[in-house]
Amino acid sequence: LRQIPIAAGLLLWSAALVIALPTPISWNIPFATQMARMSFAAYCDPNKVTDWSCKWCTNAVTIVSTPQNSADATFSYIAYDSHNIYLVFRGSHNIPNWIDVNLRFAKIIPYKNVTSVMVHEGFWDAYQNLKPQILAGLQTAVSECPHCSKIVVSGHSLGAALSMLAGLDLVDEKHVTRPLVIVNYGCPRVGNAMFGPYFNKFVNAIRVVHAADLVPHMPPTLLGFLHTTQEVWNPSGSTYQVCSKINGEDPTCSDSLLLPDSISDHMFYMGLQGTC
Repeated sequence: LRQIPIAAGLLLWSAALVIALPTPISWNIPFATQMARMSFAAYCDPNKVTDWSCKWCTNAVTIVSTPQNSADATFSYIAYDSHNIYLVFRGSHNIPNWIDVNLRFAKIIPYKNVTSVMVHEGFWDAYQNLKPQILAGLQTAVSECPHCSKIVVSGHSLGAALSMLAGLDLVDEKHVTRPLVIVNYGCPRVGNAMFGPYFNKFVNAIRVVHAADLVPHMPPTLLGFLHTTQEVWNPSGSTYQVCSKINGEDPTCSDSLLLPDSISDHMFYMGLQGTC
């Protein structure tokens, strides 16, 4: 067998580690504001999303497809601009949507050969019902935008939870080869204590939490759910606190609140009132 010099072997090993690392992401207020607009756009009339004429449809993008499932009342859209491909999920659309998807607190084991990692059953099923359409749409987007440098996955509320599961699945299952990052708003807890470390092996995410928004504190930790990193907490006004890179339940950020129970805070992100 041909031997590889030790120095060369270390170089190859180091290069492999670099390639395996998830795509870096850093806090950027203008970009986070753009993604909040795009997340709120998903709540608008699907026809106005398709022709990109809704009140939040202010940046120039090309809409590729709108994956949706009537049984779950879920909706998403895939788009691209001159730089990125976007996959954006809508939050809860109606009461049955909230009950059927959000309030199914049972956990399931979804990942191959990783039995310690569990996720929220309702969120997982909702994503799986959209997945075939999402893969087809992303394939089209990649074909139409070969110069797009990365994929950005986003959403608000339920849409934020779906963005976490979609982003991880797309990278973990090698459905996409381009760099992928997640930016979302008012995200509920998605998985158990082992989900965070597994997630962070593949994807970097920024979870924006506004003030005393109730939803990021659901499902409760008493049921075995914990957040992944990295939270950015907006306690008031234009103040943003970048939280721990290793602890998704940073006690100095939104977890510092004794009773985070605001519904109005849930619909207000990046200075924007999320109605359509």
